[in-house]
Amino acid sequence: MRKKYWIFGAFILLAILQIAVSASRIRKWEDVLRTGTQLRLRTRPVDPYDAFRGRYMALDFEEEIVSAKLGPDLKWGDEVYALLREDEEGFARIEKLVKVRPTQGGYLRVKVSYLGYSDKKIHLQFPFQRFYLEEAIAPAAEQAYRTSNSEDEKDAYVTVRIKDGYGVLEGLFIGGKPIVEFLRDEEAKGEGG
Repeated sequence: MRKKYWIFGAFILLAILQIAVSASRIRKWEDVLRTGTQLRLRTRPVDPYDAFRGRYMALDFEEEIVSAKLGPDLKWGDEVYALLREDEEGFARIEKLVKVRPTQGGYLRVKVSYLGYSDKKIHLQFPFQRFYLEEAIAPAAEQAYRTSNSEDEKDAYVTVRIKDGYGVLEGLFIGGKPIVEFLRDEEAKGEGG
């Protein structure tokens, strides 16, 4: 009989531990969204055959490919910190890549995904690659995103909140408007014209 109580107690303890771990992760991401610094990152075109799976859009960012001068002595797979600054248009740019966590300023933890020796470029992987949408608007959003990210337009960007090296996607914008508002305006133009 004691063994039965011990197993039940261990099960309850394990369940509480799982809930606590999940709650602490949620609390951390919510804190980043609430108190983190907001940045804008330009997106770039993605492979149209792999851009959309289910209810999310795959994102790719201009700043994921930078000059090797920004992070000498890096290896594939390194986790590094990208020191960020805003350019004249208000978009985040990587100023430098460092291996040691900075003590101040805006920075994001990223991973080195490829080192281009011939073009002297470092390819990075940001901690956010997907933007989730409502299923009903997903096809129209994907089409608008592709069109706005063509070589001529380049009119899509995301807002991200960063804090202590962590980053959380906040919103996807096309033409300076949140994606839902942009789609609503486009639909109204189609009905009116």
